[in-house]
Amino acid sequence: MCRINRSNTPFSTVIFMITYRCSSWQCGERSTLPNEMPITPAVLTWARRRAGYSLDTVAEKFPRIERWENGESFPSYPQLESLADKFKVPVAVFFFPEPPDLPPVEE
Repeated sequence: MCRINRSNTPFSTVIFMITYRCSSWQCGERSTLPNEMPITPAVLTWARRRAGYSLDTVAEKFPRIERWENGESFPSYPQLESLADKFKVPVAVFFFPEPPDLPPVEE
């Protein structure tokens, strides 16, 4: 059951999305481990490509990135923060249902 925080802050939106996604996976598709963050794999792939990184390059720092992009497993929150820093996106974007329409990252 999802708990909705009625506050309009972005943080409460992210918490709602995490709660909703976790309960969705537990109810049928896939159960996540306690420290995994159920991100949208297509958004992770979009963020990596948008930042101009190849899968091989990112795999040096994040060996499980291919599994994360395939939806076979998910990163922990600290890993997600590192990915957000590397790809120059907010952490919340990884919980969007689909990639946003944003221009490529400029160097």
